[in-house]
Amino acid sequence: MCQIVNVAGYFLTQYSLTNWYQKLGKPTYTPPDIAFPIVWNILYLMMGVAFFLVWQWGRQNRRSLVWPTTLFILQLVFNFLWVLLFFGLRLPKEAMFELLVLFGLVGLTMHSFSHINKVAAYLMLPYFLWVGFAFVLNYEIWNINFNL
Repeated sequence: MCQIVNVAGYFLTQYSLTNWYQKLGKPTYTPPDIAFPIVWNILYLMMGVAFFLVWQWGRQNRRSLVWPTTLFILQLVFNFLWVLLFFGLRLPKEAMFELLVLFGLVGLTMHSFSHINKVAAYLMLPYFLWVGFAFVLNYEIWNINFNL
């Protein structure tokens, strides 16, 4: 599931990366372009492992997985929606507000995971922090380029 979103997002960003994103003003603390695919591959792997741990433990212990699974899938949908808004439709302001929803969904997912498997919740922490950092970057890019 995670890698499907990862690959779909990768293909969606390719055109905008070279024709739009490179031309935008960015804050000085923006990571180099090569860092993004590396970080995202690691984050998607950690998300997948976290979900696997929750799924396995929940099945073995006959705990309901409806809420954690729903939150996990929902945050993946919103993850892809951000890529669509920011890179696909080039709407950084809308993408910025969408990131706030994603940030909340990831937090709720972590919370639901923590009741089932603490390791799974901790595996989601880097993603949670990265989404927060993405919000700051998104805001600065919007502020520098479009908040005229």
